[in-house]
Amino acid sequence: MNFGSRLYAARLEAMRAQAAYELAEREQLIELYRLFYTADELRDQNTRLGMQRATALAMQQVDPFSGRLMSTENETPSWVSRMI
Repeated sequence: MNFGSRLYAARLEAMRAQAAYELAEREQLIELYRLFYTADELRDQNTRLGMQRATALAMQQVDPFSGRLMSTENETPSWVSRMI
């Protein structure tokens, strides 16, 4: 009788371990996708910033005040402009 209950407990523990393993694997996969999309977003943001800087440099040659204003806006972190 003792053997049956131990076998049942061992099978339950094996099922719990398998479920925990699958959950951890899914969580890591989700984190991997999140990091991938964050890196993709940062790359796009960096490209946009480079284009804005190039536009500001070109504008400085046409209108120094407006070009300098654009350069200053590009240097200000985006979280600061959201707070204002």
